[in-house]
Amino acid sequence: MRKSIIEISKPETKSFSGYAELADHLKEVNDVSEWTIVRSEDTSFDGDSGANTFEAMGGDEFSCVTVSFDEGGTQVPLRYTALTSILNRCEISGDGIKKLFLSDKEYFAKHLNRYLSLKDNAKRQMLALVQDGKLSALHSKAYTPINQVDLFDLVEDYLQDFDNVEFLTAEWSWEQTQAVYEIRDNDLLSVYRKLLKKHFPGKKDCAVRMRAISSDVAEAAVRFNTFLLIGSLSLPLNGSISVKHMGKVTIETVQEKMKGVFASFEASCRSLAGLADIPIRHKKNAMIKIFTDLHIPQRYAAESCERYDNTLTNALDVYSSLAEVLIAMKGKVAASALFSYEEALARVITYPRNRWSSFDIPGVVAWGAASKALSKIA
Repeated sequence: MRKSIIEISKPETKSFSGYAELADHLKEVNDVSEWTIVRSEDTSFDGDSGANTFEAMGGDEFSCVTVSFDEGGTQVPLRYTALTSILNRCEISGDGIKKLFLSDKEYFAKHLNRYLSLKDNAKRQMLALVQDGKLSALHSKAYTPINQVDLFDLVEDYLQDFDNVEFLTAEWSWEQTQAVYEIRDNDLLSVYRKLLKKHFPGKKDCAVRMRAISSDVAEAAVRFNTFLLIGSLSLPLNGSISVKHMGKVTIETVQEKMKGVFASFEASCRSLAGLADIPIRHKKNAMIKIFTDLHIPQRYAAESCERYDNTLTNALDVYSSLAEVLIAMKGKVAASALFSYEEALARVITYPRNRWSSFDIPGVVAWGAASKALSKIA
């Protein structure tokens, strides 16, 4: 999980406290979005390295490179979301090409044009997404768009089958849209409440939080994650569901996949409860070893570990303590990185007993080299 060499300091974002506001905004975005099949031989990039601010383009570093899809056609500026998909279409990667983007836009554009000219016939057709006058993404022809208005309408309608569902918040950017719901359905939570009563003394109730993330510029059309809320603690649950923008995927595909969200939730419940039966004799050491194994940045993980000693406990207690690091990381690492760490942490729930035993060691445990190195990415 490497951090891009090109930083986006303040991407345009909007927050919503109600679903109607989100739906209205997505319709407005849909109205200024156009999907077009283009060919690589008709695609031409142009870069302007004459200045750093480009006030005529709003000071947008990415707008200093433009693209046209026919000879003599309109030059369309890039949006920051386009770079990854463009490099994928050109089949190039690495920090070198990104450094070239930062240092010489004109030469960068020439490189892109040369790479596009070398594409095989089978890959020459591409799918361009232009939104509000800027190129947001350049996908392969196999990429299948899913209308975000229809998608989030589907999520909203599906959750009405549960009791006590609350739309908490949503956030939109050109990169992705996410909506978060809290669910207090008695049938869904009955098993977790037994777990709460037995292993979390003093905690009176729990809830499920579900997050739906969708993007028109990434590979995944939608990803669903669930969390168990116990007081201020949010425990990521294993079994995230995702649908990719590939092949014959439709809104009906997403609808079928959604049925698996809470089936995996129930399976994760059983796995979480099973952690209570795994004894851990060296809690702090186990936490350090797991954080290292997951490549969680040390500067956040170390603070979580310092609260604990090598006491006798169980794997459920260790997992609950591991999850505290997500609170420390929120707002300090990129949202996409935090999502990845949440999913990595959720996989710990499925670790078998012998894997847990490998982390439960006596003595002084140092932070692993891998964790130290990867802590630089956040």
